[in-house]
Amino acid sequence: VWLAAGGREQVELPVRAAIAQAVRFKARSAVLAHNHPSGNILPSREDIQATAELARGMYLIGARLLDHIIVTDTEYLSMRQRSEVPDGEISPLRIFEPRGQEET
Repeated sequence: VWLAAGGREQVELPVRAAIAQAVRFKARSAVLAHNHPSGNILPSREDIQATAELARGMYLIGARLLDHIIVTDTEYLSMRQRSEVPDGEISPLRIFEPRGQEET
């Protein structure tokens, strides 16, 4: 699913839109990918922050962000392999369970 387009220097990740698409498609997992036209393969501070925010949001809806991949004209980088994709540190919301049925 296409989420956003940006300029040569930056694009803002629409985290809410990404999570809405995951809900729409009943996704259990997702992979985020974007390019760095500059050729610098390293994730920016904004890339790392947006990845953490998206991973938390996905976790809240019961899904998992598997990876965030950055590509240039000549190489790619997996943020998961660099341990920069969190698995979600908080419990998912259990909004579809009747009261009294929550796990303990």
